[in-house]
Amino acid sequence: AEDNKQNNRNERLETFTTKIFNTMELVTNNFTPHFVDMSQHITIKSDYLPHWHQQGKTQFVTFRLADSLPQEKLQELDDYKKDWLKLHPQPWDKQTAYKYEQEVRKKTEKWLDAGYGSCILGCSDIRKIVSDSLFHFNNTHYYIHHFVIMPNHVHLLITPIGENTINITLGKIKRYTANAINKVLGTKGEIWQRLIFDHMVRDQSSYEKFVNYINDNPRNLSTDKYTLYNSEI
Repeated sequence: AEDNKQNNRNERLETFTTKIFNTMELVTNNFTPHFVDMSQHITIKSDYLPHWHQQGKTQFVTFRLADSLPQEKLQELDDYKKDWLKLHPQPWDKQTAYKYEQEVRKKTEKWLDAGYGSCILGCSDIRKIVSDSLFHFNNTHYYIHHFVIMPNHVHLLITPIGENTINITLGKIKRYTANAINKVLGTKGEIWQRLIFDHMVRDQSSYEKFVNYINDNPRNLSTDKYTLYNSEI
């Protein structure tokens, strides 16, 4: 009887150890970015920007405060899209959608870095709400490679885990943090711009460019105005 008890304890220990090992293996596997396979099917959804999706691939993601771009800049983006559509009628192929996405990203990133709007993320307490929320799903829904929280926007390099999708998970984070930030500020209303800009990473060279961009983004800010995270350092 005593031998049976010992065997049962050993079996439970082995099962527990296996679960830990599998969990560690899941996290370790996600240290490596997963690049988009252009030869495989890519879902492209058209909104204000084309959203590309291929399960489990690493993405460069930007989301921003609701007031981070003034109305004239939003109108300029709208006019740019209309002009683009005249020259490139939809539906777009992968190359056309990718080129349009790159051009819009360059424009918006330049404007975001100009520091328009309230820039409430310049406050460390507000940034902590956002960073804590991002880490809440890290290693379960996605793996965060790098991120920077700037005064009016957030950039991430991130790989989804399993069947999880970045848009859905970040949507939850935006809703939670919006409520939390409003409580801290004693305000009501919209905190985040509705859309998320997502860009699937094509290869190692592109990945390294995004890493450099994230690390270089706050170069003109004092260290108390941003939060930078690098998992690989």
